[in-house]
Amino acid sequence: MICSLLIAQKVWDDKYLSNEDFAFIYPLLGLKELNEIEQTFLKMVHYQITVKADLYQKYYVELRALFKK
Repeated sequence: MICSLLIAQKVWDDKYLSNEDFAFIYPLLGLKELNEIEQTFLKMVHYQITVKADLYQKYYVELRALFKK
């Protein structure tokens, strides 16, 4: 979860936090671990970090339905 937030923040924010900043904020992860997790995450999603509007809408609706119950 932290890694997805880190990557999303890098993509959308003009001034983003570095991995070193995240390692400081979340001290349970060291910089080396955070870098490794980020690399693994990016490989797992085949470096496709954008989400098309229709896919976003699909999951948004599904998540909303879960929280209404």
